[in-house]
Amino acid sequence: MSRLKTLKRLESNLKHLLTSVARLETDQIETLNSINVLDDIARDSLKGRYVNNRLGSWMAKNRVLVDEGRLKKTAISAVGNLLSDIKNGLDKTDPESKKLFDEIDSWFTKGVVPGRKVVLSRPPEISESDLTEQYFELFKKETEQLTYYKEHGDHILSMLDDILKNAEVKNDPIYLHMAGSIIYYLKNKGYKIDPYVRKLRFLEKDEKK
Repeated sequence: MSRLKTLKRLESNLKHLLTSVARLETDQIETLNSINVLDDIARDSLKGRYVNNRLGSWMAKNRVLVDEGRLKKTAISAVGNLLSDIKNGLDKTDPESKKLFDEIDSWFTKGVVPGRKVVLSRPPEISESDLTEQYFELFKKETEQLTYYKEHGDHILSMLDDILKNAEVKNDPIYLHMAGSIIYYLKNKGYKIDPYVRKLRFLEKDEKK
């Protein structure tokens, strides 16, 4: 084989290699961008915002990644976790939301499942008696705050809205605890609480960052 033919063959092989690398990097960038979009949808869902249209469009556009097995292990876990968060906030009594709920389940059956979350535990740093005192002190402050709302004639839903707003702007766990207590009470009374639950979950995650 002549030197010229050898150079041409090497040039052709290099061209194919560079093309393959460029295609791989492009696919990875597109996948990362898609996950970022899904992350934005999940965040808005946790804030109680309506995300059905955006979620439906995202799943239709990215279904090919699942069907062709083009998602890497790390991407599978990321997408699975985000879809799981969104799924928990969907109202199954709504036909459109139920359809998305089932579609997420179909992704799970194809292997796009949430990754395992490591939970670290540690021994208590305070005594049980001190912990009890702290709880009663917290309960006392909550009672004072709720009494204030009651004296001003606020409805319990108005109280909850204001408490969630305070939880968002103030670094005080008392508002998260009060919101959780009211949400649980409303749930037992048959109120539709899904938007409040998503908002509380978002605030709890934001506080832990």
